[in-house]
Amino acid sequence: MSATAIPVAAERPAEYFATPPRMSNPVISPSGKFVAAEMSLEGKQQLVIIPTDRSLGAPVLIGAGDYDLWDLTWVNDDWILVQTGIDGRVEDGKFVDGAEVYISRYVAFRTDGKEQHVLQPKLGKMLSDGGTVIWTAKDGSPEILLQYRTSYYTWEQGFWPQVMRVDVAKNSFKLDTSPIEGIQRYYADADGVVRVGIGSEKEGIRNRFVYRSGPKERLKEVASVGYQDDLLAPRMFYPDGKTALTVSTENGVAALRKLDLATMTLGDAVFHVDGYDLDAWYTDDLGSQLRGVRWIDQMPRYRWFSTDMQQLQSLLDQGFPGRLVQIVSSSRDYTKHVISVGTPSQPASYYIFDATTKKVSLLAKAHEELSAEPNGPVSTVVYTARDGLKIQAVLTLPPGKEAKNLPLILLPHGGPQSRDYERWDWWSQFLADRGYAVLQPNYRGSAGFGEGFLEAGDGEWGLKMQDDIVDAKKWAVEQGLADPGRVCVVGASYGGYVAMRAAQRDSVEFRCAVSFAGVSDLPAMLASDRQSIFGKFMKEYWENRTGDLAQVSPIKFPEQFGAPILLVHGKEDLRVPVEQSRDLNDVLKKAHKQVEYVEQPEGDHHFTRTEDRLQFLQVMEAFLDRYNPAD
Repeated sequence: MSATAIPVAAERPAEYFATPPRMSNPVISPSGKFVAAEMSLEGKQQLVIIPTDRSLGAPVLIGAGDYDLWDLTWVNDDWILVQTGIDGRVEDGKFVDGAEVYISRYVAFRTDGKEQHVLQPKLGKMLSDGGTVIWTAKDGSPEILLQYRTSYYTWEQGFWPQVMRVDVAKNSFKLDTSPIEGIQRYYADADGVVRVGIGSEKEGIRNRFVYRSGPKERLKEVASVGYQDDLLAPRMFYPDGKTALTVSTENGVAALRKLDLATMTLGDAVFHVDGYDLDAWYTDDLGSQLRGVRWIDQMPRYRWFSTDMQQLQSLLDQGFPGRLVQIVSSSRDYTKHVISVGTPSQPASYYIFDATTKKVSLLAKAHEELSAEPNGPVSTVVYTARDGLKIQAVLTLPPGKEAKNLPLILLPHGGPQSRDYERWDWWSQFLADRGYAVLQPNYRGSAGFGEGFLEAGDGEWGLKMQDDIVDAKKWAVEQGLADPGRVCVVGASYGGYVAMRAAQRDSVEFRCAVSFAGVSDLPAMLASDRQSIFGKFMKEYWENRTGDLAQVSPIKFPEQFGAPILLVHGKEDLRVPVEQSRDLNDVLKKAHKQVEYVEQPEGDHHFTRTEDRLQFLQVMEAFLDRYNPAD
């Protein structure tokens, strides 16, 4: 953890860190002629369609207005689907008494930018989620299978989704699969035949699984699936029509195994990694052959099974030594690829690689302003919690400073079923640029480290999960890395809850705390969202712990707050209600505690707007300068 030849750079403008990446989520078209991506230009999100051969014309820019852009799906070389989203109200005002929701729709764009339309039937209705594309044609036709619901209410037939066969060019819809009670997600094979449906009955107790071996049969329930069985979703259909590839945690980590669809019994193991969950798997274009897998230990790792992909990865690694090269998207014939090249301390650049000519051409640098100057070095450390549990954490050091007696920011991730790993992180790098060491603990309950580690967080909000944060500070102090009197906790969402709890329960340990969109009142959060709190889709799990939740809710103990705290929350947050911060601010002011509150009138839960991201960095920096200055 010693820094050597990296010079101390002058602080860079907060705008550099607040600006979203210039390019994100690039996807290459089936033939490899075009790349579509999200681009940030002058603070606005746009869709860009770039010819991979300049002779095909100039890039096409399509503005998104106030809408978010995400989930780009090529249908064929003429049409691309983009899922758009915006905060608003459902048209009929029926859902939750007309409350605001996040409304998303698929919009179809022609490659030349001359035509676009919202993907929806002329008759009937769609709900705020806009549906899910479960299959696209591979023969060049503009055909997809779209699953969606038409009601939010369990007593209406439209609550269970249907599958429609859609001609994207004509925006025409034809019923493919009628709703089946209890089935919430359908899966289609490479030929566009809906083969499997999974879900549960209304009470959410008994699982349901329907299956057919081919298009001439009807979907029938697999009787062996019952109350206690896991719902094993097919991730790839084998050519025999009877077997699928699935993800199972039967041996403690998310691993790939074969699945007999007729009996729902697990077969041979295909691939696993000791101690880590697989988080992605790659098939051929037809979806019938496994080409590779991905997992994350300290950073993303890949195992390619096809010889051509092994050779491609090796060639790219040799061409960009010392950097992580990821194959982001490939044409149908695997002759053209979009690759990402970067390091945890250097933001990514995107390139097009032509496997035929072996030529590389630059698409865009995600953060050009931050690529030239030295950024904070990033590494993985392991510490031991007070009960003996080994915990990984990501450490980012300020560039050019010795890793000794530094001011420290503990930055726990949200979720909590998420994780941090070595990658470019704008928030950590901003704090490191200001002179702080940043430690991101993967506390118990974090995802990616196996089922046992995930379940170790059950019922431990504000308890053992919080102890893991305090123990991270203890480790950093014992290593000589951190000044014990200059440590703050900063976090968003569940991480914001951790910051609140730190200022309340552990104020003797921390100089200050910063919470963005945090949860202060868990019983109130449960009352507003009874089906889920941050990924736990089990009402009974939380209702059985309602009494415990009050005991770990910071808002219930304003008199215990002993460290200054900054609360920032977006008024348009649909994930964590703004009242979670508003109310905590009120009770702390009444208790005469040191609290600052900033409400962002148009802010949401995800820092969608550049203005909100910048404002947050600025108010956080000013707060830290007052209560835990780096110098």
